[in-house]
Amino acid sequence: MKPGEVIVPAIRLPADYGRFGELASLAREEGMPGFLLFGGDAELTPPFLRRLREAAGRPLLFLADYERGAGAQVRGLPELPPALAVGATGRVEAAYMAGKITALSARALSVNVVLAPVLDVLTRPDNPIIGDRAFSGDPGEVTRCGLAFLEGLREEGVMACAKHFPGHGDTAADSHLDLPRVEAPREVLESRELVPFREAVRAGVDMVMTAHVDYAGLDPGVPATFSRRIVTGLLREDWGYGGIVVTDALTMEGARGGEGDPCVRALAAGADLCLDPPDPRKAVEAVGRALERGDLPAGALTLSAGKVRLAAADQVFEAPVRRDLSKDYQYEIEDMARA
Repeated sequence: MKPGEVIVPAIRLPADYGRFGELASLAREEGMPGFLLFGGDAELTPPFLRRLREAAGRPLLFLADYERGAGAQVRGLPELPPALAVGATGRVEAAYMAGKITALSARALSVNVVLAPVLDVLTRPDNPIIGDRAFSGDPGEVTRCGLAFLEGLREEGVMACAKHFPGHGDTAADSHLDLPRVEAPREVLESRELVPFREAVRAGVDMVMTAHVDYAGLDPGVPATFSRRIVTGLLREDWGYGGIVVTDALTMEGARGGEGDPCVRALAAGADLCLDPPDPRKAVEAVGRALERGDLPAGALTLSAGKVRLAAADQVFEAPVRRDLSKDYQYEIEDMARA
């Protein structure tokens, strides 16, 4: 395997339309398995992603944060009410429909991985980053809505990612700007934050995203993204999760503390994919050196790369026939908002 096979750089559109050659090189020469997509438009993005896939000569994963549908980032596609509003309807079918519309919008752009549902329990109402991105402050309601959203994605052929494991709802800080800390003991986390994630794992969720958060009750002093006790011990061994573990963006401030390259630290903890490192080529070099030194087990990274390749090979890449999704699902979206 190549060190780049476990690294997912970001594409920011429209600015990066002009970086096609560089991005194609990352996929073709470095073996990067896909890209995290920000922005874009309904006309130019699908052929751009198709050209990247053709340049790579193999299937790629295109991931996007469409928590409120693709329309929150891409003009002309449906924008949905936030998750907290969907949860407030009290109707699980609303969460399912939100997932379905999100998946159809993603596929219209050739995006095949939606980084949702958010399974954080909004324990702290003044949380500066989760807020209305969570379905509820009740673990049971988050679980019901999250699994329904996940099912809506799946039925339209789009991979889902449960985030931010093991839960970002009880933080007073934003992990984009700082390293938050959750003080709750293990028994509280087991009955609250962990409930939706445990059920998503049982439902076979495709991906789980780690949080750049320090949990006093699980592995004090070590952010979950870099915690072998949390990623390998809890998620992999205790819960038996065999799917793909992806980090939250490694450009975030919550991932910048500690010694060593963040990709190497995350992979050592048990992650399969490193999302949006500050410098993808430097990340490749750091992972390569760690493999040469024996600091990272080559067998585990080969397994990670294989899982990702299989997941990409299962995807349907061509966008469906163009439809006016905002018009087709106008009633459902307005009904959800009214409810």
